[in-house]
Amino acid sequence: MVNLSSKCFKEIDGSCLLLESFTSTHLEFGAELALQLRESGNRVGFCYVPNKVPLPDCRYKFEFIRGIRRRRRINNLLHVLQDKGVELLESPKISSCIYEECKKFSNQPIEDSTSLQALNYKGAFLGMSVLSTILSLYRITNLNIKAYEKEIRKRLLSSAIIYEKTLLLINNEEWEYCTYMNGRSGTTYPIHYLLRNKSSKKVYCREVFFKKGNAVTRLTDLVVHDQTYIAQSICRTVKGENFHEMEKIARKFYLGKFNLDPRISKMRSTQNKKIDNKEIDNNITFFSSSDDEYLSIKPFQSGSEEWSQFEAVKILYEIVLEKKIYHLNIRLHPNLLYASSDEIDRWKYFINKPKVSLYMPQSKLDSLSLLSSSLFNITWGSSLTELSSFLKKQTIMLCNPHYQDLNLCDVITNKKDLSDRLDNTAKDVEEYYKSAVELGFWRSTEGMETKYLKIVNKNHDLIVSLKKDLTKNLPLIKKNLYLKYFNQKVIS
Repeated sequence: MVNLSSKCFKEIDGSCLLLESFTSTHLEFGAELALQLRESGNRVGFCYVPNKVPLPDCRYKFEFIRGIRRRRRINNLLHVLQDKGVELLESPKISSCIYEECKKFSNQPIEDSTSLQALNYKGAFLGMSVLSTILSLYRITNLNIKAYEKEIRKRLLSSAIIYEKTLLLINNEEWEYCTYMNGRSGTTYPIHYLLRNKSSKKVYCREVFFKKGNAVTRLTDLVVHDQTYIAQSICRTVKGENFHEMEKIARKFYLGKFNLDPRISKMRSTQNKKIDNKEIDNNITFFSSSDDEYLSIKPFQSGSEEWSQFEAVKILYEIVLEKKIYHLNIRLHPNLLYASSDEIDRWKYFINKPKVSLYMPQSKLDSLSLLSSSLFNITWGSSLTELSSFLKKQTIMLCNPHYQDLNLCDVITNKKDLSDRLDNTAKDVEEYYKSAVELGFWRSTEGMETKYLKIVNKNHDLIVSLKKDLTKNLPLIKKNLYLKYFNQKVIS
């Protein structure tokens, strides 16, 4: 059984530089990988790149008390890394001339979201990644540039500085390999862009995901946001495997998935209302996604959407009215609970209309019960697509998928094809089921377990820290490595 992460880990047989971009618990997972590589005998460097940029993490903000505690944990983490022989690298300073280039980039005219998306810095779509950051933070679809202009410009400046710092780091020929944290934010994307496009080093991407109730690390040499990433990974994993054995493993994954991921199980624990079977004859259900979720991966993807998510659902509703035999359910993603009022209000278009039921983000309706009971399940790239195909339901996606080349379901992006597909309620979906099995098998067998981290699931929230045996021998009064490696000037 092939574990691609373990295979990639074993391929790193020389000096490796880890480029980190968040001070949230992603830093702990970076440290975990650094310690495992060091234990394997590799020379390892560890660098937090966004040191002292105007706006670093896109999600993590220091509050006063919380900030003191977090800085103390980071200081302990740095001491452990140093104690184990990991080389701590200061984020390089840039020249005043380069800084002015970054500032000039951040001060370009921005009229709307489209002009922000178009901004690129030396070939990197930094405007796109900053837009993704803002939309993710504030859960908004229609961005008012003037309201967020000050923050946008700070993030553009930060992203350009990170670009220049990373360029200096990867030009250092001491390091044969590089790893970086997967991400689409203004903090992570410039690192990704340079390593994938301007570096001659062997590059691996690290991402954290959930497996058997625990957080594990996936390591890959592929581009995670490439449309064919999943298909390529599955192809490598399933080669030579027995399908019936894969089926058993996939079944455990799909049927247990929503009890294993703490973030999903937290949401699912509030969904306790089942569907009355008398109410679901000829039901079609649309499961929405957060519109901001895949915004920043567009530079890696070919083609463009022929319709927006909301436009597609309105057309779907028109078809339902024309055919007269169906009832449409619209299940809004729970993440929309944190979206702007404008985002929620547009979906209220469907309230009190015939042949449609709208389930708001806070609805107690059990999504899995709804999925199992529906004749058709239609999504905008939701992960429920995978489960629907595994259950051999008639499954449709209305957008160009990040499941490209996987043959997971029907992908339809126009009204005529969608209308025709809804006339075929008995289409053979065995090929889609086979793809869902292979996908579930890959997800189940992937990833590297942690050795140095203590991960506690407390009320469906993960608390991540270094194991106590790593920190118990540290002196009570320690040199402040946090100030040295996380609080330096940007300009040389």
